[in-house]
Amino acid sequence: MKYLFLVFFAAVSVARAETLQQLTAEALRRNPELQVFKQSVAAAKGVVTTARTFFNPELTVAPGVRRTGGDGQSGSEFHSDFVLSQLFKFPGKRALEIALAQSGVQATQLALEGLRFQMAAKVRNAFYDLLASRWLRQKYLSTLPGSARPAVSPEILRRSRAKPS
Repeated sequence: MKYLFLVFFAAVSVARAETLQQLTAEALRRNPELQVFKQSVAAAKGVVTTARTFFNPELTVAPGVRRTGGDGQSGSEFHSDFVLSQLFKFPGKRALEIALAQSGVQATQLALEGLRFQMAAKVRNAFYDLLASRWLRQKYLSTLPGSARPAVSPEILRRSRAKPS
């Protein structure tokens, strides 16, 4: 399906006399798969940012009332617990997570470049296939006698009979 799209895209573009570089740039710009990979690179960079951040400290407050009693007396008094905690990772674990996240960014960027190269190769292949098929068709039609040639539209006949300027 993708290959068919590339052939059709190349056929329409060659009809408009665009260059191979223009076709390749247009295919790379409009390819949704490349857009997904670009967003994946951005997400991988976000993972690096997350790996570099420290955990926020946590403050836990537990208010309450404590009932006291003894020797026939009972009472209540305010009681609370305050807990402050901060998670620190084992030495080297944070650096390892950062390195893994950075290698994830590099792997995603490499996949993006590979897809760009693959798309450019497919566009070139479709472009040259189209040029070759046009050339072969022209050669085939030139070898046919006049009565065996396929019918052509009046527009093509009118353009072919017009004098070149």
